[in-house]
Amino acid sequence: MQPGIYHTLIIRRQTSVGFYLSDGKDDVLLPTKYCPQKAEIGSQLAVFVYLDQMNRPVATTLNPYAIVGDFAFLRVAHANEFGAFLDWGLEKDLFVPFAEQSVAMEINKRYFVYIHWDEQSSRLMASSNTDRYLSKDPFPYAVGDEVNLILGNRSPLGYQVIIEKKFKGIVYHSEVFDSLRPGDPTRGFIHQIRPDGKVDVRLKPDGVQAIEGDAEVLYSLLKRHHGFIALTDSSEPEQIKTVAHMSKKAFKRAVGSLYKAHKITLEPNGIRLVD
Repeated sequence: MQPGIYHTLIIRRQTSVGFYLSDGKDDVLLPTKYCPQKAEIGSQLAVFVYLDQMNRPVATTLNPYAIVGDFAFLRVAHANEFGAFLDWGLEKDLFVPFAEQSVAMEINKRYFVYIHWDEQSSRLMASSNTDRYLSKDPFPYAVGDEVNLILGNRSPLGYQVIIEKKFKGIVYHSEVFDSLRPGDPTRGFIHQIRPDGKVDVRLKPDGVQAIEGDAEVLYSLLKRHHGFIALTDSSEPEQIKTVAHMSKKAFKRAVGSLYKAHKITLEPNGIRLVD
């Protein structure tokens, strides 16, 4: 019974310490404190299986922050001479040996890690050497494709992102207009695949879809501001980013789209919704 993932198991018997659940081959204990009150022998339960302090499989109805195969941004709860231990939402913290730390981990700091099952030691682990766990397969996506992203570490250029849990890309700071945190899942669009294989990602689509999306955002913003905002083509990019949460280029395209649709009028000090 693979630890580190969810299983749907059958309740086989009840004891003084809890339910014993089975997948038809192996049994695992669900401690009493996690046993649902109305559960009956023979019924199914969805549980998460991990290893207890004695390295024995144990089930829980708690939901960890991430599971095997996931990237996550987790806090160091404590450390000892063997490595660091991350809070991942369960009673037993998640181990990160020194060999799996890209930098020395410090208590109460958060790190972007990959969660995996280590065959050699037969235990659940995390690693901040995340590149080691990315796919070596050819990149299967094309420019314009919409993909699932996990936000990784922030750098001077932007945010590292993990594309579909397999490939690495980057979202540049100039493309970010909302507050983001490493570990957050989001959607994005492949913008460029460079000759060296590096991938640039945008959080908004290019082309007509982007114009429509930005125009809708600007239209909603105008309605929330009683039909007027003090932004023009000559406004500074940082001011536009702060007020409208988009780049100056996207703002100008959105203004053009709304103007052509006769939704706004352009004034010397800003733009106004048409009544």
